[in-house]
Amino acid sequence: MGAGMAVTMLDNTFAVILGLAIATMGFFAAHGVASAWVTRRARIGKAQASAIYLVAYYLGASILGTLGGYAWTAWAWPGVMLVSGGAATLALLVAVRLIFIAPLPTPEQPSEPVAGL
Repeated sequence: MGAGMAVTMLDNTFAVILGLAIATMGFFAAHGVASAWVTRRARIGKAQASAIYLVAYYLGASILGTLGGYAWTAWAWPGVMLVSGGAATLALLVAVRLIFIAPLPTPEQPSEPVAGL
């Protein structure tokens, strides 16, 4: 994703289009991995965990889209790359941190059915 963003800084229309394509592919690949990671880490309530992830995803996209608009107004394309690069860097730091978190223990299953359920 970062490589694609760097390519968009070149002063060539084809390079900008290529950079946007690379950045877009990287973004959606990262989103797919993150979405799968959430459901894999959630031992119970996988649907709820996925829903919370999607709320955060769309909220973040809304906020960063707005910030990108302000950055465009103030600093043009380099400002948009600053916002995008900051978000990508933050996502990378979170991903690296998550690599070092031990897997969650498997919840114990009841050995006998609970009466009344």
